[in-house]
Amino acid sequence: MYEGEWHRGLRHGLGTIRWADGRFYRGYLVRERQCGRGLMVWPDGSQYDGEWHDNQRHGEGTYLAPNGVIYQGRWCEDQKQGPGSLTYVDGNTYIGEWESDQIKGIGSFKFLPSKDEGEKVINLKVFGF
Repeated sequence: MYEGEWHRGLRHGLGTIRWADGRFYRGYLVRERQCGRGLMVWPDGSQYDGEWHDNQRHGEGTYLAPNGVIYQGRWCEDQKQGPGSLTYVDGNTYIGEWESDQIKGIGSFKFLPSKDEGEKVINLKVFGF
């Protein structure tokens, strides 16, 4: 179901789409395609708020996974790409580079301190195989 702006018979502009499978999108469309800023919520509770291009996450955005893990950063053709951070439910965080949806390049893991020690930071460089 669609509610929103139309142009020449096509969904175009700001709108809301609800699919039968429970997905929900609120944001901009260009000639029927998600393009520009938008929020997508999936039936499993995951959601993405950010930039879209041609129905794919593309640009800056934030993804909340069903398990509570949060990715904030760059997307390219629906994959994590470039600088970004991944924050786990326990608060530990990876900040660094991504390539093709995988951690790759220079980055660091920050671990929250336990009651007996201070914050730990591990710097690393990861290469693809």
